[in-house]
Amino acid sequence: MAVEAPCRAGAGRQRAAAALAGVHTQPPHRPAAIRCGGDGSGRGRLDPASDRLRRSEAKLGVTKKDAKLAAWTLFIGSSAFAGFLQQQEQEHLEDSTARQNETFSEACRLRHKTLAFVGDSLGRQQFQSMMCIATGGKYSPEVEDVGWKYGLVKAPGALRPDGWAYWFPGTNSTILFYWSASLSELELLNTTDSVTSYALHLDRPVTFLKKYLHSFDVLVLNTGHHWNRGKFNGNHWELYADGKPVGKGRLADLNRAKNLTLYSIARWVDSELVRYPQVKAFLRTISPRHFVNGDWNTGGSCGNTVPLSNGSEVLQDHSSDLPVESAVNGTRVKILDITAVSQLRDEGHISNSTFKGRASTGINDCLHWCLPGIPDMWNELLFAQI
Repeated sequence: MAVEAPCRAGAGRQRAAAALAGVHTQPPHRPAAIRCGGDGSGRGRLDPASDRLRRSEAKLGVTKKDAKLAAWTLFIGSSAFAGFLQQQEQEHLEDSTARQNETFSEACRLRHKTLAFVGDSLGRQQFQSMMCIATGGKYSPEVEDVGWKYGLVKAPGALRPDGWAYWFPGTNSTILFYWSASLSELELLNTTDSVTSYALHLDRPVTFLKKYLHSFDVLVLNTGHHWNRGKFNGNHWELYADGKPVGKGRLADLNRAKNLTLYSIARWVDSELVRYPQVKAFLRTISPRHFVNGDWNTGGSCGNTVPLSNGSEVLQDHSSDLPVESAVNGTRVKILDITAVSQLRDEGHISNSTFKGRASTGINDCLHWCLPGIPDMWNELLFAQI
C-alpha cells in the first residue's frame, strides 16, 4: 500500500496509509542488488537482498552459526511476524522486489553525502533502519567504520561509544548516529567528582553539533522521551538557561524546558544554515508509546497483534507533536512528522519479544519498534523530502 508524505500545516490534510511500515501486514522491503553509480567494476555494489525470508529469520535469531552481523545491527521481532513471513513470502516477492529497487534508488540520493541522526534510542532505531536499507540487511565488509573521525570511540570503562559512523565507499556516503537524549549541551559541574551532576543548558545545542554540523548534508534530530523526572534524576541533570540554574521558575516544568530546547535548537540550526547551506535539517516528531494498563515498570503491555485496528489513515491539518511543529515554524528546519502515522501501529513494538536464547525480563517494551518495521517508514518519509 502506498503512502503519501504527511502534509505540513496549512498545506492540506495529512493522508498517510500506515500499512506501508507494517511489521505484520507485509514483509519488509529492503534494497535489491543494484549499484548506485560506480565504475562498472562491481565496486560500490551492495550485497544482494533477494532472500528476505532468510534475512528476517536471522533478525529473529534463526540463523547460521557462522553468520556475521555488523556492530550496528539490532534485529528483533515477534514470532507472529516470522509466521507471517513464512506464509506470505512467495506471494509478495515479485511485487516487493520492484519496491525494493525504488526504495534503494531513493537511497542513492545520499551519494557523496553524510547523513547524521542525533537523538535518543528512537533516533538510533532510525539509524539502524537506514543502515539496513543501505546494506540490504546483510553483512557488507566493504563498509568502513569511521567513527573515529567524529570522536565516536568507546571510552575506557564505557559500555559503548556515543555513536557510530559508517562510510560506504561505492557511493562515498556516510551514515552516522550520535547519542544525545536532550539535544542540549551537558557540562560537568564538578570535574573532580565522578558522580557529579551535569548542567543541562536548555538554550545551547549539544557540543557534537557545534563541532561537526559543517560536515553534514542531511541532519535528523529528535528528543522527547527522556524529559521526565526519572531520567533527569538518574542522569544527574540540572536545568540551566542563560548560563544559570532555572531554580523554581517556569522552566522547572520539564514540558516547558523541553519546548525551550526544541525552540533553541531549531533557531540555532537555522542560523548555521547561512554558513552551511548544503545542510538539509529535520526535527523529527516524537515516536508514540502504546503502553496499556500501566507503564513499562508497572505491568504495562501492548499485546495487540492486529495491524491498523484503529484505522488506516491520518486526516488532520496539524502535527500531533505541536511543540515540534511550533519550534520549526519560521525556520529552514523541516519537520519530519511521524507521530500520527506511527500511532496507528501499536502492534509493531518489541513488546515481550526477546533475542533467541535470552530469557524474558517480564517487562514489555511498548516504546521501541521491531526492525524491520515502523522506522523504515520514517526513512521513506525522509527520502521523500531529500
